Amino acid sequence: MTGTKKIIAAAGLLTAMFFLGGPVAADPDVRTVTKYYDITGSSAKDLKRQMKQLGPKGYWAYTRWYVHWTANCRLDVKISYTLPRLKNPDSTPLPLRKKWQAMLENLVLHEQKHAEHGIRAAEEIEKANCKKASAIIKKWSQQDKDFDAETRHGKTQGVTLQD
Repeated sequence: MTGTKKIIAAAGLLTAMFFLGGPVAADPDVRTVTKYYDITGSSAKDLKRQMKQLGPKGYWAYTRWYVHWTANCRLDVKISYTLPRLKNPDSTPLPLRKKWQAMLENLVLHEQKHAEHGIRAAEEIEKANCKKASAIIKKWSQQDKDFDAETRHGKTQGVTLQD
């Protein structure tokens, strides 16, 4: 398999992870949506600049979760991922594509941890019979902030891209 085909196959695997292998909750209904923004470039500097400019809120990726509950304490979680995507991977030099793929895999794992926080919030709300739900949401939102501070938005987890 050529380098380009491996990158494309791995990208397909990452997409499948979101729909098939992501966190699964026991009771709350969990729905995920993945949105992409396209970037191009022939250097890590180009790719990083575009991700900063085009990425959500200036980040390379972003995960938003929203927990909804009803009066009878039926819960659902909506998770929305926004990720970068190489528009023309063949125009990116192979060594950079390999670095990109490694970074992207780590980025996906980082973002899945944020999604897990939303699911854990819903599970905790359910266990509390929907009492103090707002406080639980606030607690898990703080977990997201603490996680980003601890990992420097994933840098300590390999979310880096070097030339």
